[in-house]
Amino acid sequence: MTPSDSEPEPATPSEKDPKGDRTSEDFSDFDKEDAEDILTRDEVMRMSLIVEGGMGAAALVIGFYFGVPFAKSIHLNPFYFPEIGIGIACAIVGAMVALLAQRLPWGFAQRLKVDSQKIVTRLLCQCTIPDLIGISLLAGVGEELFFRGLLQQGLIMVIPDPWVVTGIVAVLFGLLHSMSIPYIFAAAIASVGLSALMLFTGDLVTCMFCHAVYDLILLLVLVRQAPATV
Repeated sequence: MTPSDSEPEPATPSEKDPKGDRTSEDFSDFDKEDAEDILTRDEVMRMSLIVEGGMGAAALVIGFYFGVPFAKSIHLNPFYFPEIGIGIACAIVGAMVALLAQRLPWGFAQRLKVDSQKIVTRLLCQCTIPDLIGISLLAGVGEELFFRGLLQQGLIMVIPDPWVVTGIVAVLFGLLHSMSIPYIFAAAIASVGLSALMLFTGDLVTCMFCHAVYDLILLLVLVRQAPATV
């Protein structure tokens, strides 16, 4: 057998994975069908703008029409540091808990980890860090205007118990993120935390910062771990 007929040398880690720290074990369930479903960067950014931006716009229009007073909880003072700090601190704690939970040996936690990685790989593997920041901000503003603004404060007008409202909003928030059963439960739990933050601070901007920073941390970690498919 000549040298040219011999088997090629195994690829180095950098050849297998340009990002260098992705492992095949984390993505053993990622197959060719998943790779074929990957969206382009333009498609992802357009979808994010339409969905998240549309939710925020719809919340403002519907809230104005029905007289939901959530605009009073939007504080745009640039020196509103304490509340913003609370939101960011809660986001960091929440993201750490979510990432640690994915290390648990339970089947539910491992399924959530795989589902999250598949979703992130399919949607965000071509996105840059500025793209992820923009997506996180759109989600933080749009979803919080709709769920903590329009729905939570609107339902409180007709349902006196804020924790019942928190539960209703959590179910709806989870269903919006219905990529898988574990993902629905994880999103619902995150919604309870955001609704509680809204109840204790009365500030929608705090929830927006918390949501955006939480999403950004998780996206940065998961995209970094995602398999090199493009």
